[in-house]
Amino acid sequence: MTDEAVQISITIRIAKREQKIERKIRIEDLEETIQGIAIETGQEALGMGIKELDDRIAERPPEG
Repeated sequence: MTDEAVQISITIRIAKREQKIERKIRIEDLEETIQGIAIETGQEALGMGIKELDDRIAERPPEG
């Protein structure tokens, strides 16, 4: 196997929020690492979405 690596960068944007996930991945670990990044990206996007909804609700509290 080789010790070469590739750089992966994913940017998540939800409303005004932005999060960048960057990893340097060894080629022999590519599949496993990408699976982990996919899970991390989903979790990050969900968290950012919940925070955005919370901020919007806080701007207009319910009258009841």
